[in-house]
Amino acid sequence: MTFEQIKQKVTQAFEAQMPFAVFCLPNSEEVVAFVQKDRELYNPEPKESGFLLTDFLTDQHLIIPLEHSDRYMCDLGQELAELEEFSGELSEMDRESYQGIIQDALQAIERERFSKVVLSRPYKQPLSQLAIADLTDRLLRSYTNAMRYVWYHPQTGIWCGATPEVLIEVWGNTFKTMALAGTKPYHEIHPPQWTAKELAEQQYVKDAIGDRISKFTSLLKVSKTENHRAGNLMHLKTLFSGVMHKQKKIHEMIDVLHPTPAICGTPTKNAKEFIIANEGYDRSFYTGYLGPRCHLSRETKLFVNLRCMHIADNTATLYAGGGITQGSDPQDEYDETQNKLKTMLHVLAPFV
Repeated sequence: MTFEQIKQKVTQAFEAQMPFAVFCLPNSEEVVAFVQKDRELYNPEPKESGFLLTDFLTDQHLIIPLEHSDRYMCDLGQELAELEEFSGELSEMDRESYQGIIQDALQAIERERFSKVVLSRPYKQPLSQLAIADLTDRLLRSYTNAMRYVWYHPQTGIWCGATPEVLIEVWGNTFKTMALAGTKPYHEIHPPQWTAKELAEQQYVKDAIGDRISKFTSLLKVSKTENHRAGNLMHLKTLFSGVMHKQKKIHEMIDVLHPTPAICGTPTKNAKEFIIANEGYDRSFYTGYLGPRCHLSRETKLFVNLRCMHIADNTATLYAGGGITQGSDPQDEYDETQNKLKTMLHVLAPFV
């Protein structure tokens, strides 16, 4: 099986409105595709293998189940010489409204309702054409240190992205997760100069994740915080790893990890309530989680659904957000979301 043949399978499934998921794990050139044999919308069973997709509010837990799918695998193969980049101008029609929500959040922080909240916004980009094979090709060849995926179901439309953030990886009883926060534009020569605000934002995420997973292991390893490149952006990353207690289950750890402070805030309950009341749109699968699960090998790799988009009716809806803490500047935060949107806009360049 070659990548060209997998793209043909994906195209045939898309034209027949048959569900599929095709993906590459971070730093991997192995392409895996699950093409479903029917149009059912499946909810995952506890011991079922397949590709999972869950929304931000965890109201929808979906799966392309291996049991009801054909699985194809191949190497990604030769890279394209150069990927066309998005050259258009981003609209700023929502700048005032987004900055207004941030001002409201800063007032709530002053009242000590929460110490951090992650606020996001959607961005709609009309498409003049869309070839699912070309979209799959461009996405899987871009941002190779991220989890790249394309999901399609006739009831959800296309969801696709290149996310840098691990929610949890499990091999047997061994697990790994990460704290990822803070954002700067990538510069080839100069390393990022992190501000006190960005360091504090990362610390909130790091502390919260450490506290949440400490009860699952008696030996938790925490790495040094390092710079992490994700496309045209840089972040601060801290890795956590350990061995789960035998009486603990992976779904219990997922429940305490999601939503992380990197996509919601802290304390979680108050931040989540503010998001639902103020963002003004349904995040759907944005900032949910996704990835492959293999029951037989007891291996699960789930990623937070960032740097993603939803495509339906010749329109791509992209999403971007940022962590708001004391000292955040609304104008800077808006500019940060504009930079994050460019990740997916580059993928869409030929279709705009």
